[in-house]
Amino acid sequence: MSPMPNSPRTPQKLTIRNLPDRNAAFREYKQRTGARPVLSIMMHVARYVLMFVIVSVLFWYGRLHAGSSVHVTIGFLVLAPLFILLWTVLESLAWNYELRRKQLTSRGTFLTIKQFPGE
Repeated sequence: MSPMPNSPRTPQKLTIRNLPDRNAAFREYKQRTGARPVLSIMMHVARYVLMFVIVSVLFWYGRLHAGSSVHVTIGFLVLAPLFILLWTVLESLAWNYELRRKQLTSRGTFLTIKQFPGE
């Protein structure tokens, strides 16, 4: 008897197709409104720029203060999840602002960046 495809015994390969497609929501937005969600796209790009800058500063600080590498590591482990949480909330707020601005959702609706309202 062969194992079921989604059973814990058969590991799934992580491929690009398995990852959530944030761009699908951006494409759907452009199809429905004729405009790009510029604020959401800028927030998405800024996330990676900020992460690169923060990691670069941490490496630079770690090289200057070699004796405090434990403090840098602990600071990173504490601040990284907070940064990710805060940035996810900010991206969702920007996405919802753009959806409300184009009248695709009502004021009380809150969607994450990967969600799009039904027709």
